[in-house]
Amino acid sequence: MARPEWAFLPYLRNKYHINFNIIPQNFAVGNFIADPNFIQQGYYTAEPFYIVKGGAKYPKFLYAWDAGFDAYTVLVANRPWAERNPSQVRAFMAAYIRAGRTTSRGIPRPPTRS
Repeated sequence: MARPEWAFLPYLRNKYHINFNIIPQNFAVGNFIADPNFIQQGYYTAEPFYIVKGGAKYPKFLYAWDAGFDAYTVLVANRPWAERNPSQVRAFMAAYIRAGRTTSRGIPRPPTRS
């Protein structure tokens, strides 16, 4: 079960030479609990809690990055607000880029105000 538009799915098919049917993600864990062969896209911060609460074992994960998938992030802003507040947009983007660089270098730093 996964979001049909998820870019990771074609990557999985090609990398592991597997085929699978997609059931659109509904964020329920009942199928996962009932069927030991069921594979489900999920968030490691949420679904495991409900899976264990439902009586199943803590799930195993294949993280997208462990499979070699270079995921990307998309930032979205309200255009009228961004046009009225260019300095805030620049400050946010500078902080976002700085955080990404320090994280990728393994340098944890607390957030700071610019």
